[in-house]
Amino acid sequence: MAAVTENSDPDPEPQAPPESGDDRRAAAAAANRKRALEDWEAKKKRWRAMGLPAPLPAAGSTPKK
Repeated sequence: MAAVTENSDPDPEPQAPPESGDDRRAAAAAANRKRALEDWEAKKKRWRAMGLPAPLPAAGSTPKK
């Protein structure tokens, strides 16, 4: 009879490497950017619904006469 060892799982699940502090900060920053963008878009819709005029173009973005 063949001896059975404890680690004889047919498909052992590979362990993910532990996250570093940089990985956690990058993930948090991405989530914050997404949340801020969604918040900005919601506020922009609300301001437009109030009847505010469209914003003026940025300085220097239009050609001089």
